[in-house]
Amino acid sequence: MTLQSIKPIGWTFVLLLFWILPGNAQQPDQLLKEADAAFQAKDYQSAIEAYQKLIDAGYRQAKIYYNQGNSYAALGDRGHAVISYERALRLNPHDRDTRHNLALISKPVEDAITVLPPFFLTRWLQSVATIASASAWAWWSVLFAWILLGAVVAYIWLYHRITRTVTGPLVIVSLVLLLCSFAFGWYRNVLLHDHSLAVVIREQTEFKYAPEANSETVHSLLAGTRLEVVDTISNWYKVILTNKDEGWVEKFNVEKL
Repeated sequence: MTLQSIKPIGWTFVLLLFWILPGNAQQPDQLLKEADAAFQAKDYQSAIEAYQKLIDAGYRQAKIYYNQGNSYAALGDRGHAVISYERALRLNPHDRDTRHNLALISKPVEDAITVLPPFFLTRWLQSVATIASASAWAWWSVLFAWILLGAVVAYIWLYHRITRTVTGPLVIVSLVLLLCSFAFGWYRNVLLHDHSLAVVIREQTEFKYAPEANSETVHSLLAGTRLEVVDTISNWYKVILTNKDEGWVEKFNVEKL
């Protein structure tokens, strides 16, 4: 098995840049070309830097993070590759190539630390919420709100019994759908902006019992290990591993998503 290749960003993105920034669209367009050309020429460091310039300028697309992750992976930088793939999946959770590459590069980490699956209800909520983007859920909420409003008005002003047998259930159904779409949209936004998750970026990072340099080391973590940050003291993060072990790592050894 090998990493899936670079993804073309596509003309839609380029045209969008020209539409939004007519005076400066050439620069991001040129960066895209330079990044893709550098990757094809196996100049992965230049590709990483070009993709990062786009990201820093606010052009956060799943394909950009994916291509940047491939560049990091080609350089053997597992930690930053995992970060880029995870960021890509936040924007496009169901992309098969990204999931494939992330699983492939994460295998050494998963062999070292058992990954406990999330609670089934949490897993179900995440799978439903990530069916659509937060903005798409917002549009669904607006649609169901208008349907609810129309159904309520019809129920109040139209007194015919047959009409009310239709508008009555429609009010209930549209209200339920409105609440569900709003809730899933809110949860999708929470997942998108969850900064408690982090990834180890340095090999042999010490996982300690206490936030002190002379504290006993539980074990060493590989680059690419996923963490949940639950507390911070000075230059230390208190973290929970995927196997639910708790401990402390120094901040410079990890990067938050």
